[in-house]
Amino acid sequence: MQQHNPYQNASDAYSNNKAASLSDPRTMEAQALLKAASKLDRIRDLLREGQDPGYLAVGEALEYNKKLWIVFADSMADPSHDLPQELKNNIASLSVFMLKRTLEVLADATAEKLDVMIDINRQIASGLMKTPAKDATDTAVPSEAPPASRSESIDA
Repeated sequence: MQQHNPYQNASDAYSNNKAASLSDPRTMEAQALLKAASKLDRIRDLLREGQDPGYLAVGEALEYNKKLWIVFADSMADPSHDLPQELKNNIASLSVFMLKRTLEVLADATAEKLDVMIDINRQIASGLMKTPAKDATDTAVPSEAPPASRSESIDA
């Protein structure tokens, strides 16, 4: 008789998801965006509770997010990237916005300033997790994908 082991089931699920995500760049990018959103969300929660998250914690969350968006901006500048030019321009513009907002938050961290950063990361991640149509044309909408053209590690 086989015993039910919830810890083994969780471990197996994690392993299966991890293996799947390593083979799919869109999933990896979505996970990185969600991780960045989560880090920023923790800072926002502390700020809303009236607590001081500390400059180092704020800086670490912002640095992770900044690295991620620099990778996106860099990949959009690559002329061989296969996304439509309009979508590449939109992602590049979002990257510039995120970098400017990072400086604003470093100067004066408020929950409101983090709201839009978190929302953008989650919206883009949501679009990346959707399965693209096989016959997708150059009329893709910006929320569907900012895939990086090369694999880069973004560790916190």
